[in-house]
Amino acid sequence: EDFIDDFNTAERMTHLFYIAHDFNKEQTLFDQDKIDTTEFILPDDTTISLGSERYVVPEVLFSPQDIGLPQAGIHDAISDSFLNCEQNFQLSMNHIVLCGAGAKLPGLEHRLESELRPLLPDYLNFLNDSHRSRPHITTVHDPEFAVFRGGTALALHPNFQSEFCTSRESYFEVGGHT
Repeated sequence: EDFIDDFNTAERMTHLFYIAHDFNKEQTLFDQDKIDTTEFILPDDTTISLGSERYVVPEVLFSPQDIGLPQAGIHDAISDSFLNCEQNFQLSMNHIVLCGAGAKLPGLEHRLESELRPLLPDYLNFLNDSHRSRPHITTVHDPEFAVFRGGTALALHPNFQSEFCTSRESYFEVGGHT
């Protein structure tokens, strides 16, 4: 029961967080008292005040090194994924679909687009303009359940076992490259 309560509390809290379009500018505004703090009541009736945490915590998506994680931010990982594909395949990709509960963070699509622009070649233009045919960023409906729905659809594919699964014997014989 405590787990469910904690989960529900975290779910209610996440609606208070957002992705800053320009983190340094947001920090300056906060330092100048131009961004209000928000009060949040915990299940034990303790009231906490959330200020810069509302945009600093989600910033880890773009700067995981800030909390000691030696990995790329989401924008770098997406850019690397595109750039590691052959150019003709890159040109056929026209959507980045955000899913998972973090995809609901306000400002994520806009910030991700602005971070990706300088990282990708000109032929991959991430403008969401309707006259462009290049990739654009969208968030699926109910993003926290999208991976489950996709996995379910894949598992229900008639050839799932034969096309997507590797037997234990085959794995130990040739590894994961079957």
